[in-house]
Amino acid sequence: PETGKPAGCAWGRLFPADDKGYGFIDEITPELSIAVDPVFRGQGIGTKLLQKLIKEYGKKGYLRLSLSVNKENPSLSLYYRSGFKIYAEKEDSIVMSYP
Repeated sequence: PETGKPAGCAWGRLFPADDKGYGFIDEITPELSIAVDPVFRGQGIGTKLLQKLIKEYGKKGYLRLSLSVNKENPSLSLYYRSGFKIYAEKEDSIVMSYP
């Protein structure tokens, strides 16, 4: 549907060890975040955003990426399909790394 607003957004950032993100692995691994408006979910937008992040960070020479996802989040299957693996488990979330 045409809503006049963005369908989603994606970004990554590096965190210092003394101010860790939820998916922190180390100071040289970008942590990714992706958000898709519920109206647009299920249309492949999250997949395209994730693929673009992987490609762009690869071009910049990053060897690994990370993210944190709630264990109940349906996007968990997207991350597995895209090559992310479990790095660590927390009480209600999973830290994943790529490759």
